Amino acid sequence: MMAPFDDNARRLILAVEIAGLLHDLGKLHPGFAGEMLAGGKKLSKATTKSCHIEAAHGAILETGRVYPDAGEIADKPELAAVLAGLLADPDWAAALALPAGWLKPGAVQATGLGAALRQHHAANAFPADQLSFLGDLYAFGADIRDSALDKGSGGSEGSEQSPVHAEIADAFGQMRDPYSNDLLAARWNEAIAVIRKRLFSPLAAQDIARTRRALLADLQGIFGKALAETRRPTNDVTLWHHAHSSASFFKAATAEGVLRTDFSALQNDQGRFDIPQLGRVRFRLLGVRWDWQALTRGMLTTTALVSLSGRRREVVDSLRELVEEASPVGNIIYEDDDGVLILAPAFHEDDSAASDLLFARHILDPLQEALARCVEPLGIGTPFRVCWSAPALYLTDYAEALGLDPDSARQRSLQAGELELQALWDAANAEQGRLMQICPQCGLRPAETREYALTESRSRVQKLCDDCTALADRDAKRQRARHLAGEFGFRSSVSSIEELADGGDSSRVALISVQVDAGAIAAGATLITQLARPLASLRSGLAAADDKQRENNEKHKSANVSWLSDSNTLGDWFNVLLAGLRTGEMPAKDHAILARALLGENYWLANNDGRSAAANAAQKALEVAEGFLLRESAALPHEWRLARHDGDRLALFAMRKHASPARLQRLWDDLRELWKELANEVAGTLDGRLLPLSLDARGLRFIVAATDADATVEIIARLLAQRLSKVRGGLAAHVSCAVMRAKFPLYVALDVLGRLDARVPLVPHQTWRVESARKSANGRAIDIAWSTPQGEVDWRVDTATGDPAQDDKWHPHVIASTRAGKRVSGPKRLTHVLDLLPGDEALLPPMTFDFLVLEGSARRHQIAYRREGEELRRPHWVLGDAGRTPLLLEGFAEFSRLVRDSGWDTSKIKGLQGEMVETYEKWVRDVPATLRPTGRDAWHAHLRNMLLRYVTGDDACERRERLFKAIMDGRFFDAVEWTTFVSKTRRSLSEENA
Repeated sequence: MMAPFDDNARRLILAVEIAGLLHDLGKLHPGFAGEMLAGGKKLSKATTKSCHIEAAHGAILETGRVYPDAGEIADKPELAAVLAGLLADPDWAAALALPAGWLKPGAVQATGLGAALRQHHAANAFPADQLSFLGDLYAFGADIRDSALDKGSGGSEGSEQSPVHAEIADAFGQMRDPYSNDLLAARWNEAIAVIRKRLFSPLAAQDIARTRRALLADLQGIFGKALAETRRPTNDVTLWHHAHSSASFFKAATAEGVLRTDFSALQNDQGRFDIPQLGRVRFRLLGVRWDWQALTRGMLTTTALVSLSGRRREVVDSLRELVEEASPVGNIIYEDDDGVLILAPAFHEDDSAASDLLFARHILDPLQEALARCVEPLGIGTPFRVCWSAPALYLTDYAEALGLDPDSARQRSLQAGELELQALWDAANAEQGRLMQICPQCGLRPAETREYALTESRSRVQKLCDDCTALADRDAKRQRARHLAGEFGFRSSVSSIEELADGGDSSRVALISVQVDAGAIAAGATLITQLARPLASLRSGLAAADDKQRENNEKHKSANVSWLSDSNTLGDWFNVLLAGLRTGEMPAKDHAILARALLGENYWLANNDGRSAAANAAQKALEVAEGFLLRESAALPHEWRLARHDGDRLALFAMRKHASPARLQRLWDDLRELWKELANEVAGTLDGRLLPLSLDARGLRFIVAATDADATVEIIARLLAQRLSKVRGGLAAHVSCAVMRAKFPLYVALDVLGRLDARVPLVPHQTWRVESARKSANGRAIDIAWSTPQGEVDWRVDTATGDPAQDDKWHPHVIASTRAGKRVSGPKRLTHVLDLLPGDEALLPPMTFDFLVLEGSARRHQIAYRREGEELRRPHWVLGDAGRTPLLLEGFAEFSRLVRDSGWDTSKIKGLQGEMVETYEKWVRDVPATLRPTGRDAWHAHLRNMLLRYVTGDDACERRERLFKAIMDGRFFDAVEWTTFVSKTRRSLSEENA
């Protein structure tokens, strides 16, 4: 059963989305850059006076606009036509018309697609007869739901960009594109041409779904070269990401009213949007999630795996068409190999049970069958889940919708093609004389079988079900190269695992995976070390006395913040304020104004804050704090000790970058680009000897010859160190590698890779100590030597921006646990890398590398990680259950040369390693627990004597100590396997065995 959208309802919702997408069109005009970059004249007072609109970019449709000026309008008649059409157009007005029966009397209808554009900065004096209900629904129900989280750096000093060196940053704080008036002028002209072509052609308003698709495709590249916020560091969110995100909120809010056939609960008695009721507009995340690891665990060929990846793309496209156009309840805002997340209406009610019933009645029940049909290309019988979050003012709760909480009550377990699967098995069981089995690849559907001779390999000749057979047929092989070229951006020079191994002069291949923790990213934990408003610049901005700063901070003017010595002091101040609220006491007016200025939040502590329905002002403030201001930091691990109390959580909100939907979309996009860049770098270095497997926002997987594995991991480590330099204090990537013979069963290696990747969300932060911290010669970076549990790790952290006169004081922070020999707690732990001194300690997310060599299928069962304090350990083939930790990716270069640094040849290594292993087993591993301490001491002494005897040379002492530590924690044994076995060519192995 489909959701009950008739054609008029569908047209309305899609038209609303287009209106939301265009709300910040004025930010494409070069006048916006001229106004907002350093030295520009702020025009908000001028447009407030002439148009009753508080931002010049929101006044571009008005006769009293500042830009585009009269000369530009006169020179460009097509521009005048577009602006006039956005202001009022009968066809689009008809599409946007809300039925009278859904509204209270007095509601103003939108006259064109510019309603959101005009009203999202409308002042109190804006003409009431032009305040359309939809325009206000956008302003209060959509725009602030993205920008309230993704706030600019207003009120902090030094955030304005120089016109000469302005830039669009990527999600990692590095320059992506230049930004200037001239560049915007070109984008402005392109956008006007696109809008005229797509929205004002004769049939544009008839087939709105088609118009929407074309408009989105055309505007994404244009809007992606402009900014929603020009100040640092929020110059990472492009106009495209903000516009698409806020349009998605607008679409979902409108869809809820359409499904209720009633918007009256959001109106006051005059028919206008009831601002004190804006808290009734809430949203949920709706996830359609399958288990990609389980779906691919049985893959027998790379062709089948890549074909299934292509089908996953088909499923996502079908889901997009369903929820965005056919039954337009919202937009897909995230996708990975495991499915999608949809920004959906919440159907919020004061009674949560009633809200859940409405959500089920209007969203889950009508869409369930259609969602299952969309998932069917993954294979008849594919299990999947529909997961959803609770209603929220601002979307910060991703765990439930991602399906990360297996015990959540907000999920349904479903199966695609359940009836068809039953029919397949009924038909298979009804046929006489045929032997049937469960398909060995998918484990779901029936497949024909027979008795096999002893000399036959079942994995090579057995039949699969029809769906799995199609994944590797001739058509699938032809389509594989095209699909991979589109996904990865290059064509591989090899087409099979055997050819890949031969090209590397090896009998083995290495399956490599690079992954990040998507759950931590979505929860905002990885962004905590990026400060939108560092305390020092926030303090100086609030206390500024110059006229320009007063104009920027007009609502709070200058303030006495001499008491604001550090971020812990700020947290204590907020905690006192919260304590008063909890006793029913509202703060004094000056304190309320200062609190809003400190938070970058315009509505909190105001008597008319419509985000809460509580009658008492203090209770309103507490409900908004719990539901919004304090909510984001709830996901931060307690052991980080960033919050001593709730006041600290407000201080963190005031300073940090936020995981707004727009920022997260930008981060997912940039991660995909990073994985493509990485794959292309490896492929270029290896002359195309790389078999791509899959790529999504969380990471990528590919195969190289085992002889190329060492160089590949080195490239990955180097590129990640460069690209994540500024944000390493919060973001880490992890590399896994499964090495197998070229003819080894692929499904076993994929299972191993999945088991290795399972550690990614489990890896805890580690305490590292600063050994040295020195600025680079050019002053644009800092070199930090860290002492870690696995030895020394060196970082070069980029501390520059595109402006030679401006250091990056926003991105490169770490969570310091000890400063100048003293323990630190609270928000004060967030420390810029330039402030680190030798001896300081920090909690850092390690980037890890782990691998396993498969000579048989049983060894994979050793991969079971457990946490011990700040370490993650798994059983080890030498150390036994005591295990070892994953290797540090940033220490890979040292790991790779451990064997070479020993100075031992292959035969010497074999002999010495054998003696090390034998004595460990006899003296430590296999003795009673009471004797192990004595045995370990004896083993240590024996190791030191061996190293004293066999490690010689000028630097022998240093090498002995390095080797001793590596033997102790198991790295040496793995280095021997990696260096003398994995990386050896077929020729060198044959010579060694001769």
